[in-house]
Amino acid sequence: MTTKPAPGALPTTAPPTRAYVQARRLAAQRTTEEAAMAEAARLLAKSSLASNGSDQLGLSLNGGGNHALSAGYGILRGLFKKDDACSKLDMMLGVSGGMWTTAIYAFGYRDLSNAEALTKLLDPSRSCDPSRITLDLLNELDSGTLGYSAVRPFGCRALILWPAYLAGGLVSQLTGLNTVNAHQLWIDSVHSTYLAPYGIKQGKFMAPNQETIDAFVKADPDVTAADFIAPRVGKDGPLPLPMGAFTMIGPSIPNQSNFLGPLKEMQKRSVEEGGTTEAVQKARKEFNGVCLVPWVATAATVYTKYQSEPDGPSEMAFDHWQFRGGCSKPPPLRFNDTEALDIPSYKFAQPSREWCTPGGNVTTDRFTLDTLVGFSSDVLEAELNLVRCCNPLLGTLSGRLNIQTAPNDSALKEGVLNQASCNFGDGAIIDNTGIASLVAQGVRSIVAMVSASKSFYPPPPPALAAAGKAMEVGRAARLQARGRSLASVAAAELAVVQQIQEHLGPYLEGLYHPQGKAPLDSSLVSLFGLMHVPDDQQNQAGAWVLAMNHVLQAEKLYGIVRDFTELYHKGAPLVATLEDCEVQPNPFHGTTRNDDKGQQRLCTLTVVYFTKPGETGSYKESADKLPKWEPSDLYVPGSWAACVGSEGGENEAIWSRRDMRDFPYLAPIAQNLFACPPRLAAYTKAQVNLMAYLGDFIIEYHWEKLLAPVFARGSNTAVAAPACGSPAWSRPA
Repeated sequence: MTTKPAPGALPTTAPPTRAYVQARRLAAQRTTEEAAMAEAARLLAKSSLASNGSDQLGLSLNGGGNHALSAGYGILRGLFKKDDACSKLDMMLGVSGGMWTTAIYAFGYRDLSNAEALTKLLDPSRSCDPSRITLDLLNELDSGTLGYSAVRPFGCRALILWPAYLAGGLVSQLTGLNTVNAHQLWIDSVHSTYLAPYGIKQGKFMAPNQETIDAFVKADPDVTAADFIAPRVGKDGPLPLPMGAFTMIGPSIPNQSNFLGPLKEMQKRSVEEGGTTEAVQKARKEFNGVCLVPWVATAATVYTKYQSEPDGPSEMAFDHWQFRGGCSKPPPLRFNDTEALDIPSYKFAQPSREWCTPGGNVTTDRFTLDTLVGFSSDVLEAELNLVRCCNPLLGTLSGRLNIQTAPNDSALKEGVLNQASCNFGDGAIIDNTGIASLVAQGVRSIVAMVSASKSFYPPPPPALAAAGKAMEVGRAARLQARGRSLASVAAAELAVVQQIQEHLGPYLEGLYHPQGKAPLDSSLVSLFGLMHVPDDQQNQAGAWVLAMNHVLQAEKLYGIVRDFTELYHKGAPLVATLEDCEVQPNPFHGTTRNDDKGQQRLCTLTVVYFTKPGETGSYKESADKLPKWEPSDLYVPGSWAACVGSEGGENEAIWSRRDMRDFPYLAPIAQNLFACPPRLAAYTKAQVNLMAYLGDFIIEYHWEKLLAPVFARGSNTAVAAPACGSPAWSRPA
């Protein structure tokens, strides 16, 4: 029986149950977390490259291990001397060894102010005057500098520890236990050599700034502020957004022969049909679209702008599973543009799952800074993936992430996967310059360092003159085609590529180079539509990817060759600025011809080509009636190479050193293998220092005329005058 309340008494209610209270608390927590995640998403969008406007300025540092790192060390020193010109950048992208440089520059010495950190990293007190270089200065290198990481015994350490890590990887393969493995050896070695000495701890997620870290922690109870690392803050705000390029080597669902077999056949077919972009696209259609995929990671997010071919297969199709016994045919896998998601980089990797394998490949569930730096430079894993169809060690070498490959894709067919575990490796496999990634992002002004593996050999005057006339004809044809269909524009562009191939092809393909290498970097040439693969690499799977890099107007390649030829004969550093480069549509990299307003997309590209200023040579008649280039031991008077050490009379002594014989074309791994003491993947202090002196000199030499106007387009338009004053050396006339 219910008791009525007394007259005038307040009504009473039963106390809330524990389940009700918990439900309300969880609802309030979810609301708070959703609001916090929305704030984190807003901050991510604010930090994303797309929101920086149309006048973005980006710097790319190419791949090449310690060779690229040492060159980047000098380039960054030179820019720091120009009132910290890098502070004008919106982003700084590194590929392979260039990513080592980028990571140290952005995340090193976070306990110091930015000015203190960069002073310690770059050693800007050294003069850019080559005449003042001495043998004593070459042998002095502070262990706290960025360049010193190229001296540390990276290769020897890895070689000593290799058996233990390899054994652990085999145990993981056979038992499924999570043990140490060969890929973890690479990650650990990269971290201990290139990150740990600069105070960068292992296992840290990336974030663009402290504000975003606070938002992540508030939104996600599974992480704390101690889990993250953000770039240092400069005097005018955050440092340029650090970026790293890496490559999906292949999905882990099919076995090696199932993915790499078609990949190699595509390469062979592409070369047989001329090696053009059209030939590769045709081959991709014949082999179910099986291919590598370019990825880019920033401190904010991870993405690919890769798109399926418009009239080709919409997904990669496979014939069988990782292990054939007892398993059915694997489903197709679709890849498509993931950039719009703005997924935080720390959420890029998902908990992994293996199909029909006892252990599968090594899985890295956390996408941290050292994961990115390791993936983007893992050239050993990439070589073994690309060269061999069935490699029993693959599972111990591969780093794997379980990722969304085509999330929220409206075109996804039934039975097609849009999430899978994938193996990742070196970003240099696709584009060693990093330029394609910045073009795909819509960057308007790009400064690209390309540390060449061989000298630039200028084409003979008749060939260059014939190419110039052909470019005039091609320019007129392009202007006529603009008022017609897109197919007409594409046909006109292809005609220009063919003209360059006809007049400059023998020189771009390196037919006259004594070592059989090209006088221009193959990745650089590929950006303009030429598939430029030396004869000794024609049969390597993956070389065809160069044909997929056509993102810039072909005519501009002639401008690079022309300007480099003029500078070469003067003994000057090779730097060329190409204004108003028309961007070409390329679904592989995700570039489009027009912007959102329907206007032709344009960019300005400045190429800093890292060679030895002052080299000479000449063309001689050969048996095939074509001129053959023969280098000389002489230097152009007054050039950098001629002035090195001249003030103290040490020019000859410096260039006669054993470790300077190949300068600056130092091999990344075996350059000092037979030195005393032997070094594997490590340089001498003198090699690193002279690379840095050269990089600093290149910036100084071309600052006023070429580089200062480009950096004035960045976020901060105040660009200081040259800091070195009037150097003792004189520029060649």
